[in-house]
Amino acid sequence: MKVKKVCKAIIDNLHVERKNWTNPYMLKVEGFVYPLKLWRFGTLNQDKIIYFITDVTSKRAGTFAIYLVILNDLSYAKAMNWIPIIDDTPGLLRRLAIKGKKGGNFINDIFDIQNDIPVSEVLKSQNVMFCNTARRINMMRVTNKMDESYKIRLKNFFDVDEKELAYWREFAHNNLRFKKDIQEELDNAYGTVIQGKKDILAVAVREGKMSLDEKTRKRAGEQRQPSLNEIIRICKRCFKKWNCSYIYLSCEAPETISKFQEIFSKENVLFLDRYRFSMKELKKIKSFKSGDKFYNSTSNIDNYELDYIKEMYILSKSDYLISAINCGVEAAYIMSSGFKDQYIIRK
Repeated sequence: MKVKKVCKAIIDNLHVERKNWTNPYMLKVEGFVYPLKLWRFGTLNQDKIIYFITDVTSKRAGTFAIYLVILNDLSYAKAMNWIPIIDDTPGLLRRLAIKGKKGGNFINDIFDIQNDIPVSEVLKSQNVMFCNTARRINMMRVTNKMDESYKIRLKNFFDVDEKELAYWREFAHNNLRFKKDIQEELDNAYGTVIQGKKDILAVAVREGKMSLDEKTRKRAGEQRQPSLNEIIRICKRCFKKWNCSYIYLSCEAPETISKFQEIFSKENVLFLDRYRFSMKELKKIKSFKSGDKFYNSTSNIDNYELDYIKEMYILSKSDYLISAINCGVEAAYIMSSGFKDQYIIRK
């Protein structure tokens, strides 16, 4: 079978070739060749390569961790001139083991998935590539000018330059939005909490991850979450330096709210009215086992996941930001239009 080039308008050293029926596609990147298996399920869409975004989760992946993975895969597929299709069946989250989410597809309930081809048709098509295969290689994307390329998601979005950050913010806005009814709930929550106030410092506190041991953090790819006292010290300094008027607080424990109110006053601390766990309960989370027990318990709490999404949405619309690195804040950072100033707490 003759070699057939299937990527158009991609940089010269990046292309895909079909060798024969049994061999994989060969992706050439800067002189290196990577095999990418192409599946043939039927005869549909013979002129397209479908990039099937499915089975994207780890056992414990959260909403925004999954969001960031899907965003990555969408960008990669579009850069390669493939057709990205997000699995809208439970197969998208096949490995997820969190109680209350297992066996469903809550991503499809939250985000507006706009597939060009229905999933049922994907599994009858001739040229299908699964995202997990392609994600193992050195993934790349190309800017709209097609004159520069970036490696994708090799570092968090807090560390990319302004040009690439602008790309991701626009890409996220155009390609993975909330569903209309979810967006309405988010806007209502924002209006209820913020009520037109200005000069707001958003502070994200993750008490449930503060006590994770180092081994667990490394295995899960988690960043260190600083102590409450460390965060408060930074907040005191930045609140004055940036001339802020209010603090919007995203947190998991009522004790955290009380502590901030003692320091910054009740009137100046804004927060979403939602269910929160005691600090004593959150400090028990030190390993995968204790973490699984905790997150499985949240399945019995009405709107627990949606309230977390609301918190991140409100955070994304604030003026200033203080946070350690975690998937929820990173997603909010991409969803935002930018902050006047920020302090990202590193290791």
